[in-house]
Amino acid sequence: MANKNANPLFTMWLRPMITIRNIVKTNPKMGFFFLGSIWFLQFFFILQTYYSINFPVHWIVSLIIAIIIAPFIGAIAFYFFGWVLYFTGKWLGGKAPQLHTRCAFAWSRVPLIIDLIMWLVISFFVAEIIFVTAPIGMSFIFINLVTYATGIWSFILLVGAIREIQKFSVGRAIFNVILAYLIFLFLFVIFRIIF
Repeated sequence: MANKNANPLFTMWLRPMITIRNIVKTNPKMGFFFLGSIWFLQFFFILQTYYSINFPVHWIVSLIIAIIIAPFIGAIAFYFFGWVLYFTGKWLGGKAPQLHTRCAFAWSRVPLIIDLIMWLVISFFVAEIIFVTAPIGMSFIFINLVTYATGIWSFILLVGAIREIQKFSVGRAIFNVILAYLIFLFLFVIFRIIF
């Protein structure tokens, strides 16, 4: 049994089911804006690196703006994806309220802290890696390995959290998460076509 006073930023990594159970019982909104900020800031670096989106101001100014808006943009993304998880979970017979699916998604983003630390270190010491059109070399391979590893771990944590709050089997929890990702991807493609 996990200590209820243990910091969920640490326990979520290896005990997602127990951690999310304790969070939804005590405060499902805990860490919401902090985790939203983490998600958005690492997404900000991905936009600049992988998609070569350059903002019309110096990168330090764009980073400061990103830090300021991160809690709000992250919250919007969490509300949306939490709703999609809730919606697809209902199809599969899930009983968790939307607040809990949103909480599960937010806390599954904990591994992105590693991404953010990596991006911040790189941006301050080797900024040219981030701000080139087609980054190549060992540094870029390292970046890819880290982001893939944290992405996979976030997926695993989300499956565990959904399994706990929805009282699903592992297979049904995986299906819930994959279905939600597919709907999100479909809506993203529609958005890209329209805009």
